Amino acid sequence: MLVGVAGALAGGLLVLVVALLGVWAYSAYRGVPGPGFGVLAGHLAAAAGAVGLQRLADRRAGRVSPVVAAAGVLGIFTLVCCTYWWA
Repeated sequence: MLVGVAGALAGGLLVLVVALLGVWAYSAYRGVPGPGFGVLAGHLAAAAGAVGLQRLADRRAGRVSPVVAAAGVLGIFTLVCCTYWWA
C-alpha cells in the first residue's frame, strides 16, 4: 500500500511541475509576479527525484528496497510541501 501511495504522490509532484510551468510562462508573458525560477527548479528537481525513487520502488524485488524507496518519495513530498507550500 505504501508503494501505491508514494506512486500517487510522485505523479502529483509531476503534475504540479507542469502546472507551475504554465503559471510561470503565463506570468512572464503578462509581466505579472508569479513563481520564480528557483521555485520552478526546486519543484522540478523534487519531481525528478520522486519519480526516480518510485521507479526503484516499483522495479525492485524484496521487501526492504521498495519500502525504503517509497519512504524517500514521502520524504521528498513532505520537504516540498513544507518548503514551498506550508512555509
